[in-house]
Order: sequence, then C-alpha cells, then structure tokens
Amino acid sequence: PPRSTLFPYTTLFRSVAICGEVERLAAAAEQEHATQTTAGLEALVRDLMLTSPVDGEVQRQIVEQGEWVSPGSPVASVVDLQDLWVRFDIPDNLLANIQMGTAFRVRVPCLGNQEVPVKVDYIAPNGGFAPLGQAKTTGHFAPKTFEVRAVPVQATAGLRPGMSVLADWGSLTELLGGPRS
Repeated sequence: PPRSTLFPYTTLFRSVAICGEVERLAAAAEQEHATQTTAGLEALVRDLMLTSPVDGEVQRQIVEQGEWVSPGSPVASVVDLQDLWVRFDIPDNLLANIQMGTAFRVRVPCLGNQEVPVKVDYIAPNGGFAPLGQAKTTGHFAPKTFEVRAVPVQATAGLRPGMSVLADWGSLTELLGGPRS
C-alpha cells in the first residue's frame, strides 16, 4: 500500500506504544511506593518489637496493654531460669568451713525434699549483723553474717527462683572436717 495509507496506522501504533510506556512507568512507580511503604511499616514494627536480653520467663509484667511507655523504660521483669543460685546468710562462726568452690547438698521442700548438689561461687566481702530473731534462736547476740551464694552443679527440673532450700550445716562441718560450733 502507498505510504499515505499507512500513516494513520503508524501514528496509532506510536500512540499505543507511548500509552503503554506511560502505564508501565506508572505501575513501576506504584510498585516502588508500595515497596517503600512496606519497608517503612516493617521498620515501625521492628521499633515496637520488644526483645529480652535473656532467654527466660516473664516474672512480672510492669505495664499493661495500652499504657504509654518511655523508650528505655522496663515493661516486664524476666527471670533467666538457667542462672539460678541459692543464697544463705552464714554466721561468722561457720564461715571458716565455707570457701569458694565448696560443694554440698541442699534439700528443696517444694520438690519433695529432693537433694540438689550445689557449689559456692560467691562469698560477700563484708559481713552484716544477723536479724534479731536469728540472734535469739542461736543464743548469740549480734553475730555477723556473710552472704554466701551457691549454684546448682547440674540442671534440676522444677527448680525456680524463690523456692526455699535447706542445708544441714552440722553435717557440712563434719564433711569438711572443720570445728563444730
């Protein structure tokens, strides 16, 4: 066909091509906007996500849902169940028998008096005065006590913070060969 008869078709083809290019660019712009919106929302979710510095259990929830909290403020108290210890206030007359690394057994009443082997890993550098009730029951007046911590030698199922433990200091003294007081 003569060139003059093809002219309208060529113009129409160019118009469709230009229109298709505009739609493609608009779709690409919409996709970029959606990608950036998604990234912004994901960043907001990350900022609002709370993570604990330890793997444990929530012991106490400090704030309730819907309360305003300042950045850096605690929202919950988390207990690390892998970092347990027992604490004793040892009268100074028994302290000579306790040293770092001393191993002994304690009984846990909450676990059916199960015996748990523990090892001393902390002894307070300074003593304090015993509570009045403790002084009266031992027949001493104002003895000094030292905080001693012992950690379980092995994991013990069911052992939790706040449980009472019992230690027989008399048998510990005999075991270590020290004087009994």
